Amino acid sequence: MRWHKARAVEGRYPTLCKGRFTAGGKTSYLFEDPVSLNAGGVLAGLKAAGVTALKIEGRQRGKAYVTEVVRAFRRAVDAVEAGGDAAEIDRILAGMSEGGRQTEGAYKKTWR
Repeated sequence: MRWHKARAVEGRYPTLCKGRFTAGGKTSYLFEDPVSLNAGGVLAGLKAAGVTALKIEGRQRGKAYVTEVVRAFRRAVDAVEAGGDAAEIDRILAGMSEGGRQTEGAYKKTWR
């Protein structure tokens, strides 16, 4: 893809990262399909890599959503810290995910 030839498909979605673009004659979600990013499954790996902080996105979300997501991640981080796993986060977030789908995004897959 050449950046100067990529163009956004107008009027589709207000957020750049979820926008559809045309590149090389193909229109698609250039960055990621519109699903919710869930890093719960990689928390132990992030900890092992030395990550000491997480940023949880809350833009375009309500207070109740952000509260529940932060609560779920707090529990998952505490579980990993205690030597357990963060599996519970998948159950908690499943009903809150955009389109009912989750991804580990760039944590687990190669770039398109």
